[in-house]
Amino acid sequence: MPRLSRWVIPSALIGLAGLCVLVVPWWIPVTTPTYSGSYTYGFNNAFAWISLAVIIALLAWWRLAGSSAAENAKTETTLANLLAPDPHPPVSRDLASACAGFVAIVLVLIAWWFWFLPYAYFGESQYFLPRIDLMLLGQQPYRDFQFSYGPTLLLLPYGIYQLTSVSVESSYEIALLLHWLLGSFCLFYVIRSLGGTWARSLIFLLLALSFINFTFGLNYTPLRFALPLASLVALHRSASRPAASLPRFLGLCVLLPMLNFAVSPEMGIVTTAASGAYALLLWRTSRRQLAWGALAVALGLPLTVLVFTPDYFHSILTYAGGGNNFPIFPTIHVVAYLAALLFLLPWLAVVAWRHRSPAGALAAALLTLFGLQIIPSLGRCDPRHVFMNGLGVFLIALACWSMLKPRAFTWAALVYGIVFLGSLQLSSWNTYQDFIFRAFDARERLNVWRERNGEPDWSAFGRASPIRYGKLGPPAEDLRQLLAYDKIGAPFGCEESVDRFLKFTGRNVTEYYPGPVIDVFRQPDIERKEADIQRMDTILVPANLFADRGRIDLGAYAARESKYLTDAMVLPLQLTVRNPPFVAGPRVMEAIAADFEPVAKFRRYVIAKRKPK
Repeated sequence: MPRLSRWVIPSALIGLAGLCVLVVPWWIPVTTPTYSGSYTYGFNNAFAWISLAVIIALLAWWRLAGSSAAENAKTETTLANLLAPDPHPPVSRDLASACAGFVAIVLVLIAWWFWFLPYAYFGESQYFLPRIDLMLLGQQPYRDFQFSYGPTLLLLPYGIYQLTSVSVESSYEIALLLHWLLGSFCLFYVIRSLGGTWARSLIFLLLALSFINFTFGLNYTPLRFALPLASLVALHRSASRPAASLPRFLGLCVLLPMLNFAVSPEMGIVTTAASGAYALLLWRTSRRQLAWGALAVALGLPLTVLVFTPDYFHSILTYAGGGNNFPIFPTIHVVAYLAALLFLLPWLAVVAWRHRSPAGALAAALLTLFGLQIIPSLGRCDPRHVFMNGLGVFLIALACWSMLKPRAFTWAALVYGIVFLGSLQLSSWNTYQDFIFRAFDARERLNVWRERNGEPDWSAFGRASPIRYGKLGPPAEDLRQLLAYDKIGAPFGCEESVDRFLKFTGRNVTEYYPGPVIDVFRQPDIERKEADIQRMDTILVPANLFADRGRIDLGAYAARESKYLTDAMVLPLQLTVRNPPFVAGPRVMEAIAADFEPVAKFRRYVIAKRKPK
């Protein structure tokens, strides 16, 4: 192939990818209303995903047509060697030390921060803790209340609470520590298992350190994102044994996708697809009897639905419909992700096509996994979601690069560190710094209160809660105002002290979308929310929302969201609203205004009762 064409064609395709992902989607109308920055500002993420997949396919075809050149052959061989692990890999002391040191530091930091926090609802914990409360009050996730993640993220802290005498907050902390421990081991397991001689310890640290965050969420630990990779590697090691056991392999084909479903619905889906692709391509190898694993994966799907119930898949419908997406901006982390994709995925396709071996089957599985993960990576595409959903892409790309270009890899590692140890942490700091400063202020006020009054005592507010709380703040006297009402619904959620007071005194009203974090993204969600409100006689609504009926000032909304996205993306942004924002406030307030009237004020809320008929 002429040298010029070896550069012109891929350069043209890469340029086209940038155009199709970053520019053209602004010109494609988005018509389905959903709670999403992409809908509000008119960006079509689906076009970006599909066009990127097409361009990756074209690059793969071009690589297949011209990979006879020495450098191309070296890349193909290197990647194939990387994906051909020893079924019994030796333990690297450096890698084990890096993993142990990282885990020890992270667990100590998490434990200290949890101890220091003067209240329970911080960052992502305000999504999980109220839902654990609901389980302790007898409700089931997915059936009785909405939950976007796998059941393990609730069942683990719930089980710890039931089996021990610790508080609900401590059970959550223990579960969080276990998730970090298991996730770090999954990442260690993958890096240890892959073949070749490469910078294992450095790459582990680069990836693991990128996970460090202070959002305090079970959804942002390495477990959710490293488990799909670890599952495929476990399948691969089982199939690569000299005397591979068919029953063992079939069992893994059923079990491993279900384990991923237990942690995350979208990770369950991508792991199922990737496991099926791996088993299916074993038909082209000397281990063709293991191709029955594809049937086992397929039969595992109805079993998964039976175990987790159809309600479990509600969040998939929400996010597949564009819920919570962001426009894709030319940020440093998005550009780095696109570069890794456009380098790695075409070569995975080449190895999958040409290598009739378990390594070729693993290449096909990773191609399936990474291709499907483009959707969440370039959906809610802030640095954290791009890195975490793109974890495998960065791992394999960095490992391959460290073998291909050992000298240049130092610079590649430095660039990666700047992007994901820099912009990712800066993004987190921009988004959460106010939470951190408020926590320090609240801690100081609580210490002063304790010096004067001792430990907080809520027993004067009536019957004791059936839930063991460990981080109840000082009981404010104005909470007695709420004792005048038998039951109080909070359709828009409420602050931590009020939420816990209502549960403590048995006054909370259950609903499918509980607060404080309410995932109402689509019209069917609005309708279910309104149906729940119809069962309420007394509600607590933010006063400003009740006063203006949730009407939105589009200019102020755009300015506020632009500020948020500027902080999250680490890129100056000024956006213009193209579609009316799809938010629950105005739609739900129409029903509330028709059926309820205010009867009292409480803090920043209005207490409203149903109008007499």
